[in-house]
Amino acid sequence: MISASVAPSRKRGIKPLSEGGIVLICADDDAIIRLGYLGLARRLEGVKEYKILGKTYEEANSLVSKVLDAAEEHGEENVVCVFDLHMENYDGQGEVLGSDVVCDLRIAGFNGLAIIRTGNEDDMSKDMCRRAGADEVLNKRMSCGQVVDVIIRNRGTSSQERRNKRTKVSLLSIQCHDHDRDVVVVSIPPIPDSNTGKENMSTAVDMPTNQAAVTRDSPSRAKPPREHAAERVQPAH
Repeated sequence: MISASVAPSRKRGIKPLSEGGIVLICADDDAIIRLGYLGLARRLEGVKEYKILGKTYEEANSLVSKVLDAAEEHGEENVVCVFDLHMENYDGQGEVLGSDVVCDLRIAGFNGLAIIRTGNEDDMSKDMCRRAGADEVLNKRMSCGQVVDVIIRNRGTSSQERRNKRTKVSLLSIQCHDHDRDVVVVSIPPIPDSNTGKENMSTAVDMPTNQAAVTRDSPSRAKPPREHAAERVQPAH
């Protein structure tokens, strides 16, 4: 893990956007990409702290807890996540999907900026990432400067605006499987308010009462060889 603070640390607690700098959390199993994220951290104005993870399976599998801890300490509006879609170069230990990490974060209530990068050009992979809760899905061939531009553009909107955008594009359900739990996240299309005529945005999460929700202590849903996540996306009926 590469981690550094570029500004004095602040007292724990939720911080509004205007009071805190950016906490950048990046993850990839490729050493060259991780090295590139050092450049990203230096080029992105306002970064106060960054973590570059994914060198080991354990690091990739701890992303949910790392992000939730950062959100609690610095405020979720200040946390920017950039994850690889497929993190799997771990000598057979297993694979961590960036879409699974983002899905778990959204279930846990995290509304910070989450970006997934992938080398896959197919629409199914991109759609899977968006339905999992990603704000942006970027090709890995994009330059560091282009990624910075995307982050800046999204930082210009509030978490509620980004959530509304995710709800609009996530009109299908995605079923997220864990070793011993099933969670179904259903994004509901905007419903016009009968009084104001404006659209009300809402997202329903249906979780069995006998199963635990995702928390900062929950590892990312990583398993040894399993089905591709795209095969788990089911259209809404």
